[in-house]
Amino acid sequence: MMFRFQADDLTDFYYTILVSESRATRNAIRQVFHSHQVSHFRSYKPEFDGKPLLICLRTLAMGDNLAVEIAQQAHRMCCVSCAGRCFHTKPSGIVVLSL
Repeated sequence: MMFRFQADDLTDFYYTILVSESRATRNAIRQVFHSHQVSHFRSYKPEFDGKPLLICLRTLAMGDNLAVEIAQQAHRMCCVSCAGRCFHTKPSGIVVLSL
């Protein structure tokens, strides 16, 4: 029997998942910023001039509702979708994919 195991450190992969704008509005940093404090950001738009602003994270944030479940399912689907391509030869036994 042969086992093939591959592990990566997934502790920082949540930031790679892009969420919808409506979900991002729930991920606001709890501090109001003045427009001149954030005018150097790439996402800054001229219509923000002179307005108080909140910064929202467009990723799965710490404490985001269902963030763990969404991230685990996304990771699982990546494993499943590439399982057939991960082996140089066809496996002759049972293949187990795990998070």
